[in-house]
Amino acid sequence: MHYAIVEDRKEDQDYLAGLIRAEHAKSGVPAEFSFYESGEAFLLDFISGVFQAVFLDIMLDKNGLNGLETARRLRLLA
Repeated sequence: MHYAIVEDRKEDQDYLAGLIRAEHAKSGVPAEFSFYESGEAFLLDFISGVFQAVFLDIMLDKNGLNGLETARRLRLLA
């Protein structure tokens, strides 16, 4: 399974990916990740059907899109 993690803090990216990997290890299903530090970067790279799930940080960089606005725009692309 391929996941997108949209999170501006590297520590939180690693933590969430670790939790997901641990759950996947129980079932033997590999997990792949793409990491994005902003909603804008994610939306520019987004291709429909690539990700099985997208994890969005609600409070992304104050100068860019927050997670909720990123989700709204994602719905228009998907």
